[in-house]
Amino acid sequence: MGRIRTVKPELFIHDELYDAEHNSGLPCRLAFIGLLTLVDREGRFHWKPRQIKAQLFPYDELEFSQVLEALKNSGFLTHYQVEGKQYGVIKSFANHQKINAKEAKSKLPAPENGEEIKPEPPLTERNSSEKVIPVNSGELHSRTPEGQENFSGEGIGIEIGDLGTELEHGTEHGRELCLKDPCRVDTRPDADEQTGEVILSSEPLPEATDPKARASSQQKQARAIDDIFQYWQTIMDHPNARLDEKRRKLIRNALKTGYAVNDLKTAILGCSYTPHNMGDNDRGQRYDG
Repeated sequence: MGRIRTVKPELFIHDELYDAEHNSGLPCRLAFIGLLTLVDREGRFHWKPRQIKAQLFPYDELEFSQVLEALKNSGFLTHYQVEGKQYGVIKSFANHQKINAKEAKSKLPAPENGEEIKPEPPLTERNSSEKVIPVNSGELHSRTPEGQENFSGEGIGIEIGDLGTELEHGTEHGRELCLKDPCRVDTRPDADEQTGEVILSSEPLPEATDPKARASSQQKQARAIDDIFQYWQTIMDHPNARLDEKRRKLIRNALKTGYAVNDLKTAILGCSYTPHNMGDNDRGQRYDG
């Protein structure tokens, strides 16, 4: 995931941090500790609430932008913008962390080189009216794309042989989960709407011999493939990509090999955290197939 950081005992009796959590009704203390592991050696990070939420609170239903706002409003974070991109920095980071000399230098711009985004009025209660859209919902496609798909068919991609490598990669450069509405993005399997049965939670698709069972298995597999592809569209920001037969076959073969939906989603997310795959390479090209 992130980096090893130091948490001092005083953090747990920090009045202002407690007040931020108490007043907002949000997990500010745990989020602040989590942010310590994600920021670079200067305490800077990409201000991408959905991407950070996927890393720190993958199983929780909350709007993480509210958590960041609560921490910002309480003075723990500086929110700033440079050339249209938003960043954050933990204000007191350098005062409380001893950084390993081998850790890479920050690649993010400093706050003084940008324009600060001022805090909004403090939250007094949790906003429970936000709409939750599962990743495999058809509403995912309601997003209005700002540009055309820039998918490259060549490159490393998410091949089966690379799955273990992708699962182990760190989180230097995350991809924002770009949906029009707030959504819950995690790697948990979805349950069948009719039976409540968990689809492909940890086991590969069964080889059915009975015609009815085979048809049911094929329907579940088709739903799983659609789910994985839509997750890839969201994470890699390819809203115009088409689920053609080549892509469908790649996902189907991965499932047959024994990987579960969880595994493939985790590999996709891991790829999105890999600088080389995201274009930080000598060719300046993304390998996110």
